[in-house]
Amino acid sequence: MINSVLDALPTYMMSVFLAPAGVINRIEVLRRTFFWQGNEDKRKYHLAKWEEMNISKKIGGVGIRNMKFQNQSLMMKWLWKFASAENSLWKEVIAEKYGMRDKWMTTKVPLSQRFPDLYDLCQMQQATVAELWNDQGWNLHFRRNLNDWDMCRIAEFLATLAQFSNLSEEEDSLVWNVGSKGYFTVNSAYEDLNTVGIEEVEWPWKMIWKTKIPYKVNCFTWLLAKEAVLTHENLNKRGFHLCSRCFLCEEQGETVNHLFLHCKWTTQLWQMFTNMREIKWVKPGRIKQVLKCWNRDGNAGRKEERWKIVSSYIWWTVWLERNQRCYEGEQSNIQRFKLNCLALYYFWCKQVVLDS
Repeated sequence: MINSVLDALPTYMMSVFLAPAGVINRIEVLRRTFFWQGNEDKRKYHLAKWEEMNISKKIGGVGIRNMKFQNQSLMMKWLWKFASAENSLWKEVIAEKYGMRDKWMTTKVPLSQRFPDLYDLCQMQQATVAELWNDQGWNLHFRRNLNDWDMCRIAEFLATLAQFSNLSEEEDSLVWNVGSKGYFTVNSAYEDLNTVGIEEVEWPWKMIWKTKIPYKVNCFTWLLAKEAVLTHENLNKRGFHLCSRCFLCEEQGETVNHLFLHCKWTTQLWQMFTNMREIKWVKPGRIKQVLKCWNRDGNAGRKEERWKIVSSYIWWTVWLERNQRCYEGEQSNIQRFKLNCLALYYFWCKQVVLDS
C-alpha cells in the first residue's frame, strides 16, 4: 500500500521540483505512522528503525522507498535528458541562459579556470572538442601570436590534454555506469543512492519475501529475523518492568529465540514436520540461522514451495497461541495446538496450489 499508493501520490511533483526537506520529513512521518498503526488513532510501537525499512529487501530491509533519494533520482532524469537530447528547444534555452561549460577532463575546476590566461586569448571559447580536434591533433586558434613566456603555459595545457588518449572522430555516446543496461533509469539511480555506506550481508530475503503467504506474515517473519517482536524481553528493553515468563511452557523467560525455537511446545511443532519427512535436523540458535538453512532440508521438487512456508506458519501459530493466552486468558492443549498448526498449513498450501 505504501509503495503503490502513498509513494505514487507525490511522484509527479517530485519529478519536476526538488522537494524541501521539511516537506519530505512530513511525508515520511505520515508513511511511517500509516505502516505501524494504519487508520487507528491509538499509538503503536514502531518496532524497527525507518532507515532499516528503507533498505532493499535483498540486504535486510522492507524495500519501502526513501523519499529523499526518490526525489533526487527523479530529478537526475532531467540531467540525463539534457545530456542526451538533441535539437530540443528547452535544452537550447537552458544552454543559452546558463552556458554549456563543463569540467571536461578535470575533477574540480574547468579548463577555463585552470588556464585563464590561455582562455582569454582563445578565439573560440565556446567550441566543442569535436571542433578543435582531429586525427592530426589539436587545432587551437588564438587572437595573437604567442610570446616566449606563453610557451610554458601552452606546454602545460597540451600535457594536460595528452592525459586523455582515447579521442577518436566517432560520435560520442552517453553511458550510465550504474547497472548493466548502459542507460539511465530512475530505479538504478535510486538503488545506487540507497546502498551508499551500507555493507551487504548474507540475508535470507527469499525465505522471507518470496514465499506465498499473507503479506502481514511476511512482515512478521522479517521482524522475527530482526528479533524485534514484542516479547517480554523486548518490552523490558523499552522500559517496562515485567517478570519475563514464557506463556507456553511457563518455565523460562520469554525471549524471541526461546518462544519461537526452543520452547518445548514449539519444539513439538518442529518435530512434527521434520518427522513427516524423516529429517534429522539440528535446530540453530537464532531465527535468522533457521531461515538460512531451512530450505536446504527436505527439498522435494515441486513441493519446495510448501516446504518453504513451514517455518513461517509455525511461528505464526505460536504467536496466535501466545497472544490468546496473554490477552484472552484462553489456552489450547497440545493436541489442539498441533491441530491449529496443521489446519493453517493446509489452508496456506491450498493457496500455493491455486497460485501455481
